[in-house]
Amino acid sequence: MEVLVVPLFLILMALSIHLPQRGPARINRTRGGSVIIDVTFNTNQTFPMILDTGADMTIITAKMAKALKVEAMGSMPFRVANNQTVVWPVGMVNSVEVGGAQVDDVRVAIAPERTIGLLGQSFLAKCDYTIAGDVLKCTRKWTPEG
Repeated sequence: MEVLVVPLFLILMALSIHLPQRGPARINRTRGGSVIIDVTFNTNQTFPMILDTGADMTIITAKMAKALKVEAMGSMPFRVANNQTVVWPVGMVNSVEVGGAQVDDVRVAIAPERTIGLLGQSFLAKCDYTIAGDVLKCTRKWTPEG
């Protein structure tokens, strides 16, 4: 029995390191005041992203899209912060999880020139979320579709 304790402990430690966060998300702020949080995609890949309540869609970088194997299903025009219109590919991720809430089948735009993604309304509209100090907490809204 004692022989199994150490390997079991090591397996549990490895799982706890690689499993996505299931509770409130820790907020990091940039010098400019942007809120940066860790966002887990497809239950196993985590990336830092800017929380952007004004973004209509969640926007990922080309590097993120490659890692997540997101395939473009078309493209859409987007108006960016400097009031220019850009056309970006649009795809789908299986799930997005942050702050304790998971949303399945989230549309994302792929912005090749961005170095960090934006967590936008394609996720946030399906959650109730609060920021208290340096913590973001999300709960999944009930919808008839599930």
